[in-house]
Amino acid sequence: MNRKLFFKVLIQFKVMKNLISLVSITLFFPFSLLAQKNNYVLEGTIGLLSAPAIMYLDHYKNKINRKDSLVLKDGHFNFKGEYDPDEQTIIELFPLGKVGKKPLRRVHEVYIQPGKISINSLDSFSTFHYLNSPINTAFQQLENESLILVKKWQ
Repeated sequence: MNRKLFFKVLIQFKVMKNLISLVSITLFFPFSLLAQKNNYVLEGTIGLLSAPAIMYLDHYKNKINRKDSLVLKDGHFNFKGEYDPDEQTIIELFPLGKVGKKPLRRVHEVYIQPGKISINSLDSFSTFHYLNSPINTAFQQLENESLILVKKWQ
């Protein structure tokens, strides 16, 4: 008889322990989400560019400029950071590095958003496209269409 009672109490204890764990997770999970930051990853490949090719990610906010930079290796780049909706962001590529008085420079505006943004181009920075960023894809299409209109007016 004592053995049956012991197992009954043990089973009730395990059920109660699981219930307490479930209630704790349910109560505290929303607070853990608030503590997380909105991070972004901007990654991609631009042809087979390598050193001395340099890429910059320029962040502009309240007349303050902050730059991240990296040297491309086999065309690959990867920027990570914290998302700030008030920042304007531009990607700059110097395919030959920053040599000479006026180095060759390519620039694109990019809308940073939380999560992963992928860019790909088989040959050059001017022909890249976004793989998983609807807002950047739409902006790129708008830029392309406006260039066509400008060429027609000239």
